[in-house]
Amino acid sequence: MIKNKINRRLFLKNTTLAATAITLGARRVLAGSPSSSKNLLPRWKGFNLLDKGVGVHCGECGCWKKTPHNIFLAWFGDIADILTKNGIGYALWNFRGDFGILDSGRTDVNYTDWYSHKLDSKLLDLLKKY
Repeated sequence: MIKNKINRRLFLKNTTLAATAITLGARRVLAGSPSSSKNLLPRWKGFNLLDKGVGVHCGECGCWKKTPHNIFLAWFGDIADILTKNGIGYALWNFRGDFGILDSGRTDVNYTDWYSHKLDSKLLDLLKKY
């Protein structure tokens, strides 16, 4: 637990900047920028948050249901790989819904029936790798 207001503000500021950097870099990759998501995080490692014992969490990951599934899986695989290798936790925007693993409403997914829900098995397999 962060014990004082200054450290708490520093923690919030730096984790927001790190998550923003990942998100903005991913947008550049999807927009066709020559930068790669594989080299995105090293520019932001100057914060050295993990070395200082500060937990970092990327609390918003995912792609809207209109993003082609194969592109989403490739992008999310890169993001999960980068975050995991750097000791950064992450979460999907939601479990069930447009950005989730259940009932996303994507039209280009072969869903598996799971307790009356539509399960994205390829996304589940990808998540299991990490």
